Amino acid sequence: MERFYFLVNTNTSIPAGSCHGFYDRASNSLFLYNDMLTALVGPLTPGAAGAIQNSQCIVNGSTSSVSASGTDLVLNLNLTRQGAYLGGFKSLYIWITDSANTGTGWVLASNWGF
Repeated sequence: MERFYFLVNTNTSIPAGSCHGFYDRASNSLFLYNDMLTALVGPLTPGAAGAIQNSQCIVNGSTSSVSASGTDLVLNLNLTRQGAYLGGFKSLYIWITDSANTGTGWVLASNWGF
């Protein structure tokens, strides 16, 4: 696994103004796309103090963690919705890529409904 992408949205489209980012295994860093999807916010090391955010979500470093064993990786992402993403139904989708950039496609991981 090279990258673990995450997307919070009502579907798998990635519009501007979405909560979208990734964990990069090689650098052990979390990144979040800015509101316009034109730049990255970060890096943030899981387990370290600090946070990264855009208008839709905040990723908290100190309460996020990662552990790896062989080819297995567990990412605990402390994600807080904010702004327009604060209320309503949203889903968490993940997409994993390997060193050859082969990916899983978006997989539904969780749902939130407030």
